[in-house]
Amino acid sequence: MYGAGIAAVMMSLAALPFPPAVWASDMGGGHGTGCPLRFDERTVGRPQACLFVGHYNQACGGRALAVFAGNGKTVSVGLAFSQGGSTTYFAGDVASKTEASLVIWQRSLEMLAASYVSGQMTLEDDGRQLRVQLASAPFQVGGCRFGEYVGHFVDMVDALPDDTLPPAELATANRPQ
Repeated sequence: MYGAGIAAVMMSLAALPFPPAVWASDMGGGHGTGCPLRFDERTVGRPQACLFVGHYNQACGGRALAVFAGNGKTVSVGLAFSQGGSTTYFAGDVASKTEASLVIWQRSLEMLAASYVSGQMTLEDDGRQLRVQLASAPFQVGGCRFGEYVGHFVDMVDALPDDTLPPAELATANRPQ
């Protein structure tokens, strides 16, 4: 088991709204400024989270939305690939305010066990861009292997407060020792 810290962070992303208007937005970035939050900060329980709109797998992928949250030591990113679909989660260890080493992924919170993955998550260009890169693609979306996501900061969205989170033990992970 990787730990309750990542489980709680992943659960905090579960109910973040991805409004329909965002799916129609321009992916070039909505603000001259970037996301004000960083990976090494406690962002779980804050009233808002940074929303990114971008593409996964530039060769054949499509649009995806992303948000991240963390406790300063672990960070999780939730990716939505369609307006009505479930959110896929990646989580890992914070290396700096703008870098994290991803260690697990989970297709949805309805699937309780997570799987090991190797990858990086970076916040680039003063928070204007979020990049998720995996060493190898563990799944496909619409027939396209997922290996990388690049999103541009669009806006801040309302987030779940800490006291409304489900119990952390609902999410578990199998991490190689």
